[in-house]
Amino acid sequence: MEWAVKIHDLLKADDPHALEDLLKRLDIHKEDISKMDEAAKKMFLPHDDALGIDMQDDSFLSKKSLGFRKDTEGSLSFIAALPSFNHIPLSSSKTA
Repeated sequence: MEWAVKIHDLLKADDPHALEDLLKRLDIHKEDISKMDEAAKKMFLPHDDALGIDMQDDSFLSKKSLGFRKDTEGSLSFIAALPSFNHIPLSSSKTA
């Protein structure tokens, strides 16, 4: 939301006609921009500089690990850490 407000302000200064056209096409009203700005200022998005991550909440780092592991190419793989779900059908063959 913070970036939406920044872009709004940049467009307003640089090309007000383009801004008005964009707001009209997206059905966004001036009050919506004010509400976005207010909401963005009230949000708390914790960030850990040491790890370089945005946490989901302020207790994120104290939660139990889900078991991510590095795959053969060295990138983290969540799917590889999950149990197999091969027994679950991916589609249904029901007919009406």
